[in-house]
Amino acid sequence: MGMKVADIGVRITNYFVDFDRIVDEHELNNWVGRGGRQLMKTRCKLLVKNLFLFVLRVDFERLVAVTHQQAKHNGVALYALVVTRAKSQQHYHTMQYELKSGNALTTKPAVQNK
Repeated sequence: MGMKVADIGVRITNYFVDFDRIVDEHELNNWVGRGGRQLMKTRCKLLVKNLFLFVLRVDFERLVAVTHQQAKHNGVALYALVVTRAKSQQHYHTMQYELKSGNALTTKPAVQNK
């Protein structure tokens, strides 16, 4: 997955589009094309196995195995899950970076009514 695109949704969409393009170019539709449940399951498994970041890949393998079984054979559910988790991880890593570099915004505690 290309990390140069700033928008996470666009980056993930490009990943899915590139996957479709590679499948079409190499005529792999009989193996991972859209259609039957088993083909979609193989397709989703390949998409998860080839995620760029190792931490993200391990996270998705666990999520798909335990709590989001529909993403095993449903490309739309897998896409939504990838976008959601990638955004939350990006937010977490940005916060960690800001805290370590001292660029974090200092927040004042909320004023309490007496």
